[in-house]
Amino acid sequence: MLFSIPSKKLVLRLIRVVTRIIILITATSAHSEMRLITTTEPPINYVHAGKFTGMTTEIVRAIRDQLGWDNKVEVYPWARGYQLALTTPNIVLFTAGKTPERAAAGFQFIGPVSTRQHAVFTRVEYKPDGTDSLRSSMIPIAGLRGGWRGKYLSNDGFKVLETTQHDQGFRMLMNHRIDYWISSDLEAPIIAKKWGYRTKDLKVAWIIKEAPSYMAISPGTNKQLIETWEAAYHALQETDFFEKEVERWSNILDADLKFSGTTGYVINH
Repeated sequence: MLFSIPSKKLVLRLIRVVTRIIILITATSAHSEMRLITTTEPPINYVHAGKFTGMTTEIVRAIRDQLGWDNKVEVYPWARGYQLALTTPNIVLFTAGKTPERAAAGFQFIGPVSTRQHAVFTRVEYKPDGTDSLRSSMIPIAGLRGGWRGKYLSNDGFKVLETTQHDQGFRMLMNHRIDYWISSDLEAPIIAKKWGYRTKDLKVAWIIKEAPSYMAISPGTNKQLIETWEAAYHALQETDFFEKEVERWSNILDADLKFSGTTGYVINH
């Protein structure tokens, strides 16, 4: 009987998987579990069909299950969840942008889990002001309290009206209480649908930037735990998990969704 010799690429892949499994077994037996903290941010973390779920939430749960942990996902307003993670070791905070401020505070970032076009939205019939005019007139732009996008615009001279939830800013926009709302190409369509609107009821006033989002590990977390979590995330990519999740979330969002290790989830425009 003749046997084919595995390719070098396949052998290296098998070595990586085995190495990750060894790391997982060793690390999880030596250290405690991490808390899993998030906020409501459709469609990456939110309630759908009566269950708290989301694209990132399901990644986090899959990693947790792979490690044999049984801790629950805790949901807080973003500002509170961020403050908990900032001051408490052994927390996975998701989903978070990677900023110089957060890196300097000691957060470690694993991912990306998604890449989004972050933008300022307005109503489709509204004629947006130029950015220079917006700065000088201090017309408010609704943005999530504690979020990096609001801070980014505020530092750039814009007036940001902070909200506790993403939905709050959207409702204010559609009720004509404000004319600008910070969101992204992933969030905006599903939030609009939730409140009985269509994506075409919105338009982009301008794109802030395209940026990845991550699972952020809180400052002071044991290095072995961080390596454990990262190894589990990479091991998950060696399975059919993301193939199934891309199909499922593409159907839920009615969007052409892709996933890769370098971008995480991304909408194919």
